[in-house]
This record gives sequence, structure tokens and C-alpha cells, in this order.
Amino acid sequence: MKVKNGERRFEAIFDNAAVGIFLIDDRGYFFEVNKAFCDMLGFKEKQLLAMCCDDISHPNDKKLHVEFFKDLASGNTDKYTLEKRFIDSAGEIVWVRVTFSAIRDNDEQFLYSIAVVENISPQKIMEEELNVALSVMMKDWDLEAEARRAERENLRQSISSLSQGF
Repeated sequence: MKVKNGERRFEAIFDNAAVGIFLIDDRGYFFEVNKAFCDMLGFKEKQLLAMCCDDISHPNDKKLHVEFFKDLASGNTDKYTLEKRFIDSAGEIVWVRVTFSAIRDNDEQFLYSIAVVENISPQKIMEEELNVALSVMMKDWDLEAEARRAERENLRQSISSLSQGF
């Protein structure tokens, strides 16, 4: 009875989670995805089940977690978290924080990985906006500093001219 309750509990969590969850095999192919993950990327479940993680990864991020995943599958680690970009069904970038955890059999052999995915695009957009604002502020500060240097130089020259007249 406990196993059935555990299975039901897992299914309820998986199906109703507010974050994306997917299961992938040792080659990175999806074999189960929840609704939140489908909604996050705008794909139908059937579409994602025909893909692997690389198919939706941003080209610059495809190799990002290869070593981590090898360590996960080989037993060197049990989980890892990273930030990366996925490409949604419309071709837009979706920044995510994804945590992969290994599921192993009783002999500690890797069976598959469960991944929990949080959409962090709003935070990344805010970070970029803050970086742009900081860059503008620094540029303005540098211009102001240059103007102050020019004013000091003019003042120095004026004082020098005045002191030569005495």
C-alpha cells in the first residue's frame, strides 16, 4: 500500500507542480514531461517526447552540462544545478535554472535523471537592464570626472598665470 501511495504522491507532484519537471534517459531524451514544462516552452507533450534536451538548448549552451551529466550518470555526483537557455516553440530564448538529479537502481546503476526547471527569464531581463543602467551611470560618471579634471586644470592654469604676475 505504501508504494502505491508513494506513486500517487509522485504523480500528483509531477502533474501539478508550478515548476517544470522532466525525466530524461542517459542520452538526454525526454521520456516524461509535466504540463508546467510544456507550457513554459510552448510545446505539446508529444513534441517534447520526440526530442532530446539538446534539441531545445540554445546553441551556445548545448555543451554546458555535458560534463555534469556524465558525472551524474557515472555516479561521481548525484545532482547539479545550472542556468542555461532553452529555445521555446516560437524560437524565443527562455532562461532557466535547472537541477538534475540521478535516479539509480538498488545496485547504484544510473536509470535516468529527473530535472526540475524554473523559468528565470524575468530575473535575467532585470539583470541585463541593471547592467545597462550601471554602464550608463559609469559612463556618465567618467564624463563628469573628465569635466572635473578639465575644470581643475583650468583652475591650475589660472592660478599659475596669476602667480606669475606677482
